[in-house]
Amino acid sequence: MRKLICLGFVISLFPAWAQVDSSGLTERRELLLQELFFEALAARATENPKKQIEKLQKALEFNDEIATIHYELSKVYMEEGEKEQALYHGYRAIELESDNIWMLKHYEKTLLSLEMWDDLLVIQQELLEISGESLLYRLRISETQAAMGNYKKAIRELNSIQKDFDEIIPDLAERKKNIWLIANKPKRAEKEMRRLVKVYPDVPEYWGALGNFYRANNNNRKAKEAFLRLLELNPQEPRAHFAIAYIYRNEKNTEGFFYHLREAMKSENVAEKDRIEVLISLIRAGGNLPEIQTYIEEMLQNAESFHPESAGVFVLSGDFYATLGKYEKALLRYQRATTLPDGRKAEVFQQIIGIQLELRKIEEAAKTAKTIVELFPNQNQLLLLAGIAFLENGDDTLANEALLAGFNITFGDLNLKNEFRRLLGEVNHRLKNHSESDAYFEKYLELNPNDEVTLNNFAYYLALRKEKLDQALKMTEKSNNIERNNPTYLDTWAWVLFQKEEYSKALEIIERAIDLGGKNEPEIMEHYGDILRALGKNKEANQAYNKAIKLGGNRESIEPKILP
Repeated sequence: MRKLICLGFVISLFPAWAQVDSSGLTERRELLLQELFFEALAARATENPKKQIEKLQKALEFNDEIATIHYELSKVYMEEGEKEQALYHGYRAIELESDNIWMLKHYEKTLLSLEMWDDLLVIQQELLEISGESLLYRLRISETQAAMGNYKKAIRELNSIQKDFDEIIPDLAERKKNIWLIANKPKRAEKEMRRLVKVYPDVPEYWGALGNFYRANNNNRKAKEAFLRLLELNPQEPRAHFAIAYIYRNEKNTEGFFYHLREAMKSENVAEKDRIEVLISLIRAGGNLPEIQTYIEEMLQNAESFHPESAGVFVLSGDFYATLGKYEKALLRYQRATTLPDGRKAEVFQQIIGIQLELRKIEEAAKTAKTIVELFPNQNQLLLLAGIAFLENGDDTLANEALLAGFNITFGDLNLKNEFRRLLGEVNHRLKNHSESDAYFEKYLELNPNDEVTLNNFAYYLALRKEKLDQALKMTEKSNNIERNNPTYLDTWAWVLFQKEEYSKALEIIERAIDLGGKNEPEIMEHYGDILRALGKNKEANQAYNKAIKLGGNRESIEPKILP
């Protein structure tokens, strides 16, 4: 039963086969021909065009005079983009069955794809006579005449159609307008549109088309009139507001421009993509001007309201507020974007963690860093920021893992590679992996020998360990030569000298640091006390220690140093 149903379905799709003249074929050859044809149809059902072509070509070897086979071959070749082959077999099909409407329609489609206008016109004339679709083919004949450059004939055909109706048909007027525009006859195109709005004065679309025509022809006055008439009919039409806004922009009428732009952007009918493009253009043009920022903010709020599931809208809002330095607002919008489809992107998380670090939301930044490591293990810049967040939060092991991962996938960007080295030097110092820390710092300074911050830090770390003190002294002296009168750098210099037991020189340097503001730093005051104690100045040392505690220094480590 299933086979019979399938066979009936195939025959119903291709009834022309039943009319094939197989005279002259032996019964055996006829059976083979039928078998090849149905195998071709089966190949079509399984979407195997190559096999279908093969079977149909073999069928033609038995008999080249069967229109249906040529017709099927032409259709397959068209689907495969082999238009010349489709043209040949399409022609053979109508040559054999010149009154077959389906074959003529297919051949028409083939000629149209090849832009063979003269032949196409002949076929359309035949279809006009036999198809029973008079209006359709009169319209197509008009289109073909226009494509051939026979504009007057194309218009004449449309006028002939119009005479069959008692009222103006908008589609015909639109077609005539388009033909006159192609023919570079704008006055005649305008006449068609004017006739249309006269007959149908309450149809907004026709006024919009007229307005667009005038805009395209740089007639802003008439364009504005047409769009304002459209707004009388439909005050909420955003396209009209947009059009008038840009006319006012060209006229340098700022007030009119922003009024109509804001009205347009209040409409829920503005597509998300169009809304975003308008906002991007506006932000680029005047996002730094306070008077325009107010308008932009209002439009962004509308966008967020109309498109609450659009990550793009919230990212754009975040970018706008970040540019203005309104980081809290920016952060909220970036975070909202990550909860939406297409919002969990690397650049969004980069903005989030960057703002969290800027605002000193260190615990939040560390949480974001964990998400970054999970989602973007191959994004070196994000791993760098994640490493910084972990460092700031005291998660030294996580910081080391993130930074090392980023370091190992960074190639070509020498500056970024070296920044990883600097941070890996810091974290390995904290983890007491001193040989690794030193190696990272030394390689970093080899490439950036004048980085006074790293020179200072590395020198201080060596001083704390009482190792490589001569190297530490050279680095701290260099950092102080690069930036003079920095109390932190002077403190490091004094501490290196202290570890080298050069106490008098150390006292001289740290007193300079104190005079430059170091007296308000607990660590500097504690070091001052240590140097004074080493010089036997116990009373002054006690005073320095007490001052360090008062400033917030570690009481447990400082108090034991105070002598009675």
